[in-house]
Amino acid sequence: MFPDGAVMQYSANLIAENIMSEVDEDGHRYQMVKNIVNHRKENNAIEKCDGWIISNNGTRRRKITTKGWSFEVEWNVGTTSWVTLRDIK
Repeated sequence: MFPDGAVMQYSANLIAENIMSEVDEDGHRYQMVKNIVNHRKENNAIEKCDGWIISNNGTRRRKITTKGWSFEVEWNVGTTSWVTLRDIK
């Protein structure tokens, strides 16, 4: 505590400095992935046997999709959460 009672203003400045140090110049906050802990396949994921498209001229090509897959991610701050493959990419 300062002799003139300026505790609140000093604390507010420290909080603001900490918040500003965690964001970029546009105000976006980023978390870094530390580890992928687990994964899961949901019912709407495409099976391997259904992963092909046959075009009108008979060409066979793979369906490219991230649908139905999610990963449990450990963040650099120590928390975990489930994230879809689409968002991880």
